[in-house]
Amino acid sequence: MKKYKILVLMMVFMGLIIGIGFSQDKARSSLDVNFYKAALYYDEAKYDKAIGEYNKILNQEYESGNLYYNLGNCYYKKGLLPQAIAYYEKAKRFIPRDADLIENIKYVQSKITKSYQEPRSNFMKYIISKTFGKMNINEIMIFIFIVNIIVCVLLVLRIIFMSLRRYFLYPLLIFCVIGVITVYSSAQRVAKLGKEAIVVSAEAVVKFEPQDSATTHYIIYGGEKVILISRDKNWHKVRRLDGKVGWIKVQDLKII
Repeated sequence: MKKYKILVLMMVFMGLIIGIGFSQDKARSSLDVNFYKAALYYDEAKYDKAIGEYNKILNQEYESGNLYYNLGNCYYKKGLLPQAIAYYEKAKRFIPRDADLIENIKYVQSKITKSYQEPRSNFMKYIISKTFGKMNINEIMIFIFIVNIIVCVLLVLRIIFMSLRRYFLYPLLIFCVIGVITVYSSAQRVAKLGKEAIVVSAEAVVKFEPQDSATTHYIIYGGEKVILISRDKNWHKVRRLDGKVGWIKVQDLKII
């Protein structure tokens, strides 16, 4: 009797595995159909329909750099440059080294009006940006793991080879510094998730207070990036990249 129970449990387990695999294949098939339709609509210059297909994919909680890149291209073809920038920026989180994406971002940003002169980064931020800016979050995490392994190996070698421990000191310090910088970079990247937005209106008014009757603080143009600070109903408190803070309507922003 015990053997039969084990057999039944094994059959149930195998059925669950097969069912999960089938559901994943079915979901993947549905995504492929949506991608195929979107590509056809794009080739036929039916950009609204292509956007609709891509949004169906997003509604299935699937994200990728190519998906956001294609959405950005659709909005660019429609002449909606701020929306194109927003989706290109989303794509950049996944495929930061993609040459076509980088060129598209540069080109589209050169076409938008700027409301201010973006300040230069300090030396440390510049170095970190150049070093880790072309890595996505997953790649940074893998890099951190590798650095930690190297540090652990160097520590073990210092313990085992006592007479040579001084030779391991400088490599150990170097990799510790690299590890700290990498962790800082990843923490900064994670902190920005859901906290950055692109202005998608052609021109948006930024107020001193979250009220229509409040005094205008400054004007910001479509395609410019802001940092989200807080929200009050239909208003977002934002900080421009030059540090200027104000309130802007939620509908004027696309979170990236």
